[in-house]
Amino acid sequence: MTKLGTLTILLADPVTEIATGKVVEIINNLKIKHTPTLLYEFNSYEICYKLQTQKDIFKNSNIYWGHKSYLEDICKTAKSYKYLYDINYLIIDGLIEISTKQTYCLGRGDIVSIIIQELKKLAQELNISIIATAPTKTTIDELENDKVKLLSFFCKEENAKNYVDKIIILEKE
Repeated sequence: MTKLGTLTILLADPVTEIATGKVVEIINNLKIKHTPTLLYEFNSYEICYKLQTQKDIFKNSNIYWGHKSYLEDICKTAKSYKYLYDINYLIIDGLIEISTKQTYCLGRGDIVSIIIQELKKLAQELNISIIATAPTKTTIDELENDKVKLLSFFCKEENAKNYVDKIIILEKE
């Protein structure tokens, strides 16, 4: 598990196939430890389906589902759930799918960079660990030594260096 107060990005290509399995594994571990967790799934309902096929995964569980929403709503809900249920983890399957209510005259990479900054602030403010999945289009083998470069597909590299605590590359086995 990751340290509280941190932002971790799980990179995979394709994200919906590999990252979903990892997120399900993380959620199962958190459930076993009775760790309160808030989950947002933007890519599909694969995680929900895989978890529901496991008997009683949600019975007496500390796993809470957020609804697809804007960054501002995610932050507000996370603060509420921290207060109500003392969540320790926020898992977002689909970092680049998050939108903001604020209108920016910026490119998508700039907006995702703002989202990353806000998620890092939220992790520190609530002392929770935020784990988010994201796709990578670059050949992983070429840039494995420079994981931050892999994030440049969807955000500004300087923001990744300043706000992302850990980058984990998920590859097919």
